Amino acid sequence: MRLASVLVVSLAGGAFGMCPPPSRSIGQAAESEVIFFGRVRQATPKSDQHLLKSIREALSPDRRAQEKANGGDLAFTDAEIRAGAKRLGVRGTNQDGEFQPIQVTQFEIIEAFRGINGHHVTLHAEMEPHAGYVFAEGKSYLVFAFPDESTGKLTTSGCNRTHEAGTNDSDLRVIRTMFGEKHRGRLYGWVSADQAMYAFEFDHVPKPVAGVRILVTSDSLALERTTGAEGTFDFSFVPEGTYSISATFRGQPLGPPREITVKSQSWLAVPYYAPE
Repeated sequence: MRLASVLVVSLAGGAFGMCPPPSRSIGQAAESEVIFFGRVRQATPKSDQHLLKSIREALSPDRRAQEKANGGDLAFTDAEIRAGAKRLGVRGTNQDGEFQPIQVTQFEIIEAFRGINGHHVTLHAEMEPHAGYVFAEGKSYLVFAFPDESTGKLTTSGCNRTHEAGTNDSDLRVIRTMFGEKHRGRLYGWVSADQAMYAFEFDHVPKPVAGVRILVTSDSLALERTTGAEGTFDFSFVPEGTYSISATFRGQPLGPPREITVKSQSWLAVPYYAPE
């Protein structure tokens, strides 16, 4: 059983907060203050299983017998979690009176994209599958990080799109492309017939609308795209600057033209709602 599962079901005896829907797009994640691809040199604890083993070893004989009788499933108490963490020198935070272990992870930087000076960086992340992240020694990750509001220490979250990655990871390829484009930013968007959810970015557009003409203009540039079956449009990387963007469906405008600003090495998503 993974510690992530134990944390949700057993450690706190209840459910933790989930990522607010929808999950962050790669474009949103790319706005993170710190972005890098790195390999874990050292982590304390070494993994979720490392902490879980320590918690189990710290159990009283009666509680071990109870866990065995339950087939390995046991709702650990807050005191048991603290005891297991203490054996490994792991500190934590208190959320609503419940202890949340903090994993301290040292990375060797393979590729630095933003906010990294040097060859190593340390993260302090809660060992929780949504508000934090659990790393494993020796593995490589694409990390989107930010300073913790209360401690100022660098942290991350699974909701931020941080994930284990190889050198050919699709998100990593996109980030490489993005940070290789100087003085340009990506402009893209989608058209949905779902009035309640059209403004949110999902992996798949809810009720996508095809055949919408999108026009982007400035004093020196005019670009046009038409949405396909997936309801999306993508102008790729356009020169930084201010533009006017408009959408037309079946000869009717989808609202007035909008003024947008594309910034260098950034992503700008423009959603539209089209009544069915």
